[in-house]
Amino acid sequence: MEHHRTARSAATTDKPFAEALVDELANHTQFDIPGYEERFGEVHGAVYRWDLWAAHCGNART
Repeated sequence: MEHHRTARSAATTDKPFAEALVDELANHTQFDIPGYEERFGEVHGAVYRWDLWAAHCGNART
């Protein structure tokens, strides 16, 4: 997720992360973007689960 790291480091109070990520992805070819999208989907799916969010919020079910 190199694009995320680059965008995170470029983000400021005047330039939010989403805007920095768009700028970062705009510097790549149309062939790079599907790879980013696929990897993002894999990572997002792995961490966007109710059990992780419940643990984060302190409401983990037993």
